[in-house]
Amino acid sequence: ADFLNNIGVSYLHAGKTKEAEEYYNKALEIGKRIGNDLLLSIVYINLSELSAQEGDYTTAIDYALKSIQHADEEKNPTDYYSHQTMIGDLYINKGEVEIGFPYLDNAYRKLKSCGDRMFLYETCLSLASYYENRGSADSVRKYEGIAAMIAKETQNPDHRMRLLQQQRKSAVAAGDFKRAFD
Repeated sequence: ADFLNNIGVSYLHAGKTKEAEEYYNKALEIGKRIGNDLLLSIVYINLSELSAQEGDYTTAIDYALKSIQHADEEKNPTDYYSHQTMIGDLYINKGEVEIGFPYLDNAYRKLKSCGDRMFLYETCLSLASYYENRGSADSVRKYEGIAAMIAKETQNPDHRMRLLQQQRKSAVAAGDFKRAFD
């Protein structure tokens, strides 16, 4: 079943969503049959990502909520709270900000306390984007600053690139074009 899920991931990254969905559903059937919660959590979150890429946020949210029901908060808190970040992002992208923000806020607090820097980075970028859309420059700087420290610590080029994109986006939104293009 893991193998089928991984084939689905490969298809999704290749932009072949129908094929990805087909393999995810095969893995899902097996996961349900054998009662493997970890597998079910992973497959549901992958189906959520696929639905989000297609712009179907309602279905994406449904899958993400199913995923978190199968995730084990105690055994793997980073996955559990990264799924909360995704749920928050999905609700916000759907326009249901009041529902999405508490997921992001809770994920941030929990990931910060468990010390997972990679998923905390993702949550900080999501919070920076959330606050940018709300016009709260101080909060944007706070979460971009935390993400910047993590990017520096990890020296991950993808983190640095995504941070720069977020910073440019927030500078343009604030009308600070000099900072946006520095």
